[in-house]
Amino acid sequence: MTWSDPQHLWLLLIIPLLGIALWGWNRYNQQKISRYFSERIYQTLVQPLWISGYRFKLGAQGAALSLLIIALAGPQVGTEIREVDRKGVNLMVALDLSRSMLAEDVGPNRLEKGKFELYHLLSQLAGDRIGLITFTSQAIVQTPLTQDYSTMRMFLDMAEPELMPTHGTDFRAPLAVAAESFREVGERESEAANVLLLVSDGEDHGPGFSSELEELVDLGVYIYTVGVGTESGSYIPVTEEDSDAAIDVFRDRQGNVVTTRLETESLQTMADATGGSYIEISRTSHSMDEFINKINRHEHASFITDELADYTNRYQIAAGLALVLLVLSFIIPTYKSEDS
Repeated sequence: MTWSDPQHLWLLLIIPLLGIALWGWNRYNQQKISRYFSERIYQTLVQPLWISGYRFKLGAQGAALSLLIIALAGPQVGTEIREVDRKGVNLMVALDLSRSMLAEDVGPNRLEKGKFELYHLLSQLAGDRIGLITFTSQAIVQTPLTQDYSTMRMFLDMAEPELMPTHGTDFRAPLAVAAESFREVGERESEAANVLLLVSDGEDHGPGFSSELEELVDLGVYIYTVGVGTESGSYIPVTEEDSDAAIDVFRDRQGNVVTTRLETESLQTMADATGGSYIEISRTSHSMDEFINKINRHEHASFITDELADYTNRYQIAAGLALVLLVLSFIIPTYKSEDS
């Protein structure tokens, strides 16, 4: 059993307080009467009290008040169980956390812009399972496929380059980790479409990712890539520790300023190989709605079946009993008749 308005149950504390107040009032009256009348004269003047009836009357009224408070709190009893199928796709997001993602050619910077678009994506999902991989030259599964979007948002909030052990970019790492994640899902179920959304500026310092890409193709994974940045590029700011204030720009070992640019070739290759598509986020193009529309066309499958209890209000029972007790409290006499 549950309650629709449980805060009203605090009113039950009024019952014992009323009992104490009534006891004090009766005691006061008895002392006042004994001051002016002897017990024999008082019994002659006043109709004798029926103690049992008086106690029943008080008990019935107290119980009726308690039941009315309980009815006000809205007791609910589960009476129906209905099944709800949730349908969706398996969507794994791979987010680039390399140092170049801090470039500010797309404001406020590439990483924050990419995260902003992913927040928008989360707000549009309904029933899809989503997971997060963060990567540089290494890849880490931050959250496996889940329908807990609040957990996904929490890990997106925490995603920063300093949390990764390396700073360069190697696309082999996220592709291999994504393949392993989808392979595990495939062992349990294979109806839903598996989609990898890779968000990066396209810079790749690895030796190539053809074998990892081939494995995803064999698994039937659709890869959609999101390029964040501009072809003209930008410098990479270097900030003070525990501060967002830039104190310099990133330089190579010879002291030359490094300029990072959006590189689309690798991103386009991944998308074309799997039947996905490439989306660009720059100053003029910045919406994920195109991707949302495309995944809605993929095959959706039932992931889980929730059993939801529907509760029915039962305040009528408590209110009805309260009414019966109130009627009885008025019917039952509290004084003895003259003939008894």
